[in-house]
Amino acid sequence: MDILGVGILEALLVMVVALIVVGPDKFPEIAKSAGRWFSVARNYAAEVKSDVQGIATEIESEVKREEDLVTNLNYELDQISKEASDNLPKIIDIEPVSKTNIDDFKDKNDAKSSEHKDNIIKDSKSKDSDNQEANLTKKNFNNDDSGNNK
Repeated sequence: MDILGVGILEALLVMVVALIVVGPDKFPEIAKSAGRWFSVARNYAAEVKSDVQGIATEIESEVKREEDLVTNLNYELDQISKEASDNLPKIIDIEPVSKTNIDDFKDKNDAKSSEHKDNIIKDSKSKDSDNQEANLTKKNFNNDDSGNNK
């Protein structure tokens, strides 16, 4: 059993040397004092050990939380990356809107509008010419009828 790195044989050797140096009269008094200091040192060492273990446990739990956070972030980034890669062709297919695109759109619409107007004008002219022909035919028919009555 080692206490503060001192084995039983080493402690016994220190006590024998202290007995010889101090003498048998003061040895019990010095042994009591040494016992108290040894007890204080052992308690202090236990307290420091407990504090260090508590701090180590706290650090380990923080590291574990950070690892979990990083794992979750990696998972979320993978999901975002997957969604982005799935949607990327859709995004690439969209042509950016610019002034020239808007002008092209207006030109196409103007061309379509003018074609539509031309078609309407042609239709109305053809209806007018049909109406005029019908009127002429009616006049001619009426004229023929009036000539037959005479």
